[in-house]
Amino acid sequence: MDYVKGIFKNRPNRFIAEVEVNGNIEIAHVPNTGRCRELLVEDAVVWLEPSDNPKRKTKFSLHFVENRGHLVSIYSQEANSIVYDAIINGRINELAGYNYHQREKTIDNSRIDIYLANED
Repeated sequence: MDYVKGIFKNRPNRFIAEVEVNGNIEIAHVPNTGRCRELLVEDAVVWLEPSDNPKRKTKFSLHFVENRGHLVSIYSQEANSIVYDAIINGRINELAGYNYHQREKTIDNSRIDIYLANED
């Protein structure tokens, strides 16, 4: 996936953001209806997923924002995938050592986003 770098300018409503890309103001879809006011501040560096789908209303989706030298995912549906990938690739030391990993495991009437266990 090739992301496009942008500069956040404004969020007129919870679904869209105005972002500067290569000197032009573009409208980007925001796949997170939360306020994110502490992250989406004017002139924050953001990373956008481009789309060439002619049926879309926007050319971009805002996926990440830089905050204090780190990338923060704004794409709420992708957060579990990012964490799961980090776990199975040994990037989270505190969660290393489990030999069983499962996403969205159902236990009784609950669903666990990421289930970790040892088979013994």
